[in-house]
Amino acid sequence: MKKPFYLILCFFIAFEIQALTPYVATYNLSVTSDLGKLNIGDARFKLSTNNDEFTFSSEAFTDSIWKTLYDYSRYERSIGLKIDNYINSHYYDLVEIGKGEFEKNNKIRIFPEKNYAIVNNE
Repeated sequence: MKKPFYLILCFFIAFEIQALTPYVATYNLSVTSDLGKLNIGDARFKLSTNNDEFTFSSEAFTDSIWKTLYDYSRYERSIGLKIDNYINSHYYDLVEIGKGEFEKNNKIRIFPEKNYAIVNNE
């Protein structure tokens, strides 16, 4: 019984994943407390592709009802290419906003062919 299982497992491991397919997803952000499970916001993810180019973005934020207790938003974007079946990101941007002020604002430019990266224009 073990030999066929290992043969099938090796068969699946031997093949590389060739697809980078677009998708859109939305999730509820929730918290569990003494009051029970509460929905406090939403998170949205999107992957769009154009041949071997991709753009991944996500955003998460608290609902307007909860902003008085905890105001938080997060935005993220990554742009890159699929080269030789590897994902190579060239640009990454992350913005976090808490209580109406920037907590993080990181922009990273990646140059894989030159083996260096620029963080926040430095």
